[in-house]
Amino acid sequence: MNIQETINYLEEYNAWRRGAETEQPDPTKLGIVLDELISFNRKIISLENQHSEANFELLKEFSCFLRKECEFPEIYPETIKEFLNK
Repeated sequence: MNIQETINYLEEYNAWRRGAETEQPDPTKLGIVLDELISFNRKIISLENQHSEANFELLKEFSCFLRKECEFPEIYPETIKEFLNK
């Protein structure tokens, strides 16, 4: 599951939790999604603590994506792959 799928799943879960007429999400999958989100956040914190120019640009792109103001970052494809696979 990539970060966009993780976000989508959590949005759907939250809608169900707030009373949307949808099927109850699988609690096991919810746990997996939360673990992935925690891992992703730890990677972001790690990048923030490294203070490099490339990391700053990558964080700006991720921030834009997470605010739904742009698509998944296309810059630094190798850096992103490395980041997501750590």
